[in-house]
Amino acid sequence: ARGQGGEDRLRRSGRIRRREAGRPGGTRAMAEAAKERGNERLRAGDVDGALEEYSKAIELDASNHIYYSNRSAANLKLECYAAALADANRCIELAPRWAKGYLRAAAAYTGMGNAEQAAAARQKAQDLGGVPASAAPAGGAAARQPAAAASTSSAPPSARASLPADLMSRMLLALRGFFVLNVLLYIVPGLGGSGSFQTALLAVFGCYMLELFQLHGRPEQSQAYAQRLIMDWRSQYAMTALLFSFVGNSRLVVLAPHFLAEVGHVAHAVMLYAPSTAARLAPVVNGTIAPRFVGVPAAEWAGMSQIRRWELFNARTITVNAAMEVGIGITLIAEMLTPQRS
Repeated sequence: ARGQGGEDRLRRSGRIRRREAGRPGGTRAMAEAAKERGNERLRAGDVDGALEEYSKAIELDASNHIYYSNRSAANLKLECYAAALADANRCIELAPRWAKGYLRAAAAYTGMGNAEQAAAARQKAQDLGGVPASAAPAGGAAARQPAAAASTSSAPPSARASLPADLMSRMLLALRGFFVLNVLLYIVPGLGGSGSFQTALLAVFGCYMLELFQLHGRPEQSQAYAQRLIMDWRSQYAMTALLFSFVGNSRLVVLAPHFLAEVGHVAHAVMLYAPSTAARLAPVVNGTIAPRFVGVPAAEWAGMSQIRRWELFNARTITVNAAMEVGIGITLIAEMLTPQRS
């Protein structure tokens, strides 16, 4: 009897949902409700749940460009850049005059290492007047990053940001600084030596693990979680850092990919939390080091926004790190064929 009653309730709830969907605006109201649930889940850190709710909203109303924009933001947070780009392009098709769609596409292109397409998409967004405050979709750190970076670039040198409130972000910031310090100690002769080499690798291993926890949440016994973790480049970097911290002799080339992956975050932290130090370093970094590394003239670099500089630095870092990884792999294979292999 209880089973029959449960089936009756399910049938009644199904009829209610169908009646609501059949009313004028009923489907749109259900889609909006799904979008709001997605926003709540994204704010709570449940990116997979948010992705599911945004997909439900799109199923109910595929004509709303904001739903595609929000799902693109969730995919960006998961670093599923191809899916994020597909949603961003659909958003642009539905609302070609909405700047946020182009910003989503720019972020996806940046993640894929396509700096040229990212610059074109961001330029289109700027031509449309940027992102009005009333048009910004709710939810997610990925949606807030461009605005945060823009405010950093326009802030006066004396404006000092407060340290992050949550313990996880503070630990990540401290580990990044500790890693860079140990790299510098290792490079300078007579200071750190192999001890600093191992300490630096263990510190950057901690950075990657904290980032993985922030991005993917607590470990879960699910195929989807395992797939996300395996496909995340931080997992690969964490394993190589742990491996080389215990095996083999210290080599500067082993530290180089990790240093490039983290030094940009450290520089960003210096700009936020030590603006006077950043102002003293800016002439050297912006006049010589950064333009040469990225491959643009110093005058052109000086006229770029902070967001654009970050995009070019990230794209160049991906290319250089990939080349170094291939080089390290070939070297390891060649070394295995020699009589004296370490």
